Amino acid sequence: MPQFKKKLLFQSVTFSVAIGALIIGTVYFGRTISRASEEVVKNRQELLNRSTALDTLASLTHQYNSKGKKYLNVLYGLVPKRDDLFTLGQEFQSLA
Repeated sequence: MPQFKKKLLFQSVTFSVAIGALIIGTVYFGRTISRASEEVVKNRQELLNRSTALDTLASLTHQYNSKGKKYLNVLYGLVPKRDDLFTLGQEFQSLA
């Protein structure tokens, strides 16, 4: 085989290997970037869900602090405590 053909064959094989490596690298990194972007989208949705839940919790806390505590104190005044319920039977017996 003449020297020219050997050199041409070596250069074409080297070029083919380099192009093949670049194509494989591009496909690999493309898939890796695709997976990472899907994960970012999923994490962003999770962040939005948690943000919505946190806003709802803040709203409920504000409503409880502004309205619920007042009614809870009234309810505690109307409903007897547990210790009072145990003496209630004795009071009924003494009344009877």
